[in-house]
Amino acid sequence: MKRKNLAALLLAALLALSLTACSGGDERGAASGGEEGSSSAVHTDPAGESEPSSSEASDPEMAAPTTMDEAAEYFRQALLTGNLTGIQTITAYDGYEDWADVTFDSIEYQTIAQDFESSRYQFTFTVSQSDCPTFPEGTFQRVVAVGTNYMLSDHPIVTMLYDDTSTYYELFPYDMEQTGYPAYAQVSRFVSFMGNIEFASTSALSDEQLAEYAMLMIFDDYGGERELFSVSEVNAMVETLFGISGFDASQTKFYDAEAGGCKMLGRGGNTYYTMTAPATNEDGPWVLDMTFYSDPLCTVKEKTVRYTLEENGSHLRFVSAVAV
Repeated sequence: MKRKNLAALLLAALLALSLTACSGGDERGAASGGEEGSSSAVHTDPAGESEPSSSEASDPEMAAPTTMDEAAEYFRQALLTGNLTGIQTITAYDGYEDWADVTFDSIEYQTIAQDFESSRYQFTFTVSQSDCPTFPEGTFQRVVAVGTNYMLSDHPIVTMLYDDTSTYYELFPYDMEQTGYPAYAQVSRFVSFMGNIEFASTSALSDEQLAEYAMLMIFDDYGGERELFSVSEVNAMVETLFGISGFDASQTKFYDAEAGGCKMLGRGGNTYYTMTAPATNEDGPWVLDMTFYSDPLCTVKEKTVRYTLEENGSHLRFVSAVAV
């Protein structure tokens, strides 16, 4: 009889730790009971002995999600139980250690948008104890986006976590009707290729930086169908983009005397995690603040750079890029 009772208790414990995929329905999730929401709570086993907290023992294994809805539920369960391994799995990032120490009283969510590539959910978090700025104490809502990124994971992961009042360009990357979108597009192209460099004046940029970005813009203007650029057109583009006259591209490493022009040497770009507030132009120039983060969900800020650009025909002219 004792063996049967012990087996039943072990089976119940295993079932409690397993992740159940959510399916259908508009609202999901429920309040965690007492200690369940706390990663630092001491649980009691059937024999009455204390089990170590999740910070002292290995996290229970959770089956990887295969659908968007499963990923949303996986995220909820990992946070509720303080399962750091699960948090790392569902975000494809190993820098969210402090999330596992947050005490969630409840996490509820509902689907707000869904297609074959991604899903967005409205999460409501109720936190009773936290030293984590991402999840402060109290009740609040965040939008959680789930999608696939095969560079990072072979299963759906959380790709965005943001306030539902946010209006960052990155949340609607293909909406070219947004105010100041051309300024964002040009800054984004510059950053992705040249890096998050800062300059109080374009005169602080090196000749190589000026020439290379000018060639990239010419390359884009011709739909990527050209590989050789004349010195005169590179010089003209440098003046258009950076306001620098008298530039001589033939004095840069990109000049090929034998070919009679400048060639891009070929290299990869950069990947940054950014959130960019809508650009403004109250005083004439476009002013755009791009904030750089060290993590993919943009919760750990590195710096904010303010880019100023002036209207100049089909392109905008860079004026400065300074940290604010």
